[in-house]
Amino acid sequence: MNQIRSGKTNWKRTTRDKPCRLCGNQNGWCTESIDGDGIICGKTESASQRSDGRFYHQMGKSERLPDIRMRPTVIRKNPTQPIETDLKDFDAIQAEAIQSFTDSDLESLRVSQGLPGIKNLKALGAGRIGKFYSFPMREIRSERIVGIRLMNPNRSKFSVRGSKAGAFFCPGSMRSDYLIITEGFGDCLAVLEMGFLSTIGRSNCQGERDDLARFIRDNKVRKVILIPDPDTAGRRGAENLQRAIGDTCRQVLRIELPDGNDVRETVETKAGFDALFNQLLKVTG
Repeated sequence: MNQIRSGKTNWKRTTRDKPCRLCGNQNGWCTESIDGDGIICGKTESASQRSDGRFYHQMGKSERLPDIRMRPTVIRKNPTQPIETDLKDFDAIQAEAIQSFTDSDLESLRVSQGLPGIKNLKALGAGRIGKFYSFPMREIRSERIVGIRLMNPNRSKFSVRGSKAGAFFCPGSMRSDYLIITEGFGDCLAVLEMGFLSTIGRSNCQGERDDLARFIRDNKVRKVILIPDPDTAGRRGAENLQRAIGDTCRQVLRIELPDGNDVRETVETKAGFDALFNQLLKVTG
């Protein structure tokens, strides 16, 4: 685990060797205090939800909710002039990230995500900030960038400081006849590559619930297809979203993935790709 320091408390990010004790996350989205007294989990709910969408769990004696920030990241125009990431002008940061994104970066990211093409990586706004790949997080109704998610080449994820949780999608691609909702930009990318452009990736399993419900109501979306992660937290998040949507659209469907596989992992095999593609083709038709 990578250490994070906040005040007098040390925290470690989850890794493949030491996953989250609550949800099994291995990519650094969850954190645990070194003394084991607290866990901040991106999937398992508690009464203490943070501004970034994650949940704090008290595991020991201390009842104080720590103020943890995501690992600070420096955005550089050149090695001698750092730009502080407390800036809220995410449009400017995003424009610079796209400018820094080379064809070689696109190909490396395509391979790491197991994608057949790069068109939708560009449409989602993939970029590069330092050594990290970057993806803009947007408010769904206005499409305004409210934060930027970063990913290491080893797939650990965190956010630029000052980011608010937002969704991943291609601006201007939403339709009123159907909307597919996944969890995270990896799953969103996998569905986009199948040709279903009216797709939104939530920032986490509980993210953007009210924003999605209002968007669906205001745009009179007729059919919503949910593809949650196949675990307890993912299914609970889908159920909560389904309740929030209520009767604002004619039909809400849920596609169940094989246990242990998210969308991206499911479509890595031809059989998995074909099965999910045919299912989506049927329910969106």
